[in-house]
Amino acid sequence: MISLNLDLSVSNIGPSRKAVCFGKARYKTGGRFGPRVQREYQLVVILHGSVIIDREDPLGKKTPSIRLQNGEMSLLEPGYTEHFRFDEKHETIHTWLSVNPASLDREFIAALNALPTVLSGSTRVQELLDQGLRIAPERLESAENFMEALGRTILEAVLWEAESHAKHKVMPEPMRLALEVIGHRFTEPLTLEQVSDAAYVTPQHLVRLFRAHIGETPMRYVWRIRTERGVQMLRQTGISVAEAAHRVGFKNVYHFSRAVKERYGKSPMQLRKEEWGLTDNRSE
Repeated sequence: MISLNLDLSVSNIGPSRKAVCFGKARYKTGGRFGPRVQREYQLVVILHGSVIIDREDPLGKKTPSIRLQNGEMSLLEPGYTEHFRFDEKHETIHTWLSVNPASLDREFIAALNALPTVLSGSTRVQELLDQGLRIAPERLESAENFMEALGRTILEAVLWEAESHAKHKVMPEPMRLALEVIGHRFTEPLTLEQVSDAAYVTPQHLVRLFRAHIGETPMRYVWRIRTERGVQMLRQTGISVAEAAHRVGFKNVYHFSRAVKERYGKSPMQLRKEEWGLTDNRSE
């Protein structure tokens, strides 16, 4: 095994093999690592520099190399022999998460195996990795359970990011821009013209795009999001129906109650009572 100019810091490594391990490594220019057989699922996130990972499958057949640039990540699968070649012009810094396959169910493993080889990194994933790196190793069952749950959460976040990226990649740019502005401003007074201006298309064209891709007009989508978020507030907090309506952008409680009734077939308070286990057969 070759390892050149490596500065390694790790978390959650002890005498015994654990289900989850976090780490951070710094390689000087031209650093090398390998060969090594990957035993776990390992998420590698490049923070600076780059790496080329040459791989051979369990039968010894060479597979296409993985090339990761700054801001990209890859989930390495178990069973492959790996050779790492780090950036020839700059030092490379990367964080990583290793998860023992034995701690994952078959359905989850199938979803991980279907991920693209190279993924765009995200602030969400890196923040979770940083949380793992800050945790000091402890010989406590609760600590190990927490580390395992955090590792699973990070892999779930990677799946979420990949699915979201794939969805928006096939969506026309005006749709992406419109959904973005609606997501940020749905609680404000918002008109079709404002949304179409943000998407750089005419209102008529935006309506056609929304109907083609999500089956409803932009403004019906806005009101649906407002209604769903308002119901979520009622279910999860103790605020009044009027306050929930105001917070999500309805002008009055009557309009909100009518929208909830049309979408869910029940009044706002009936939905809250059901959520809180106070269901009865009386109407409001």
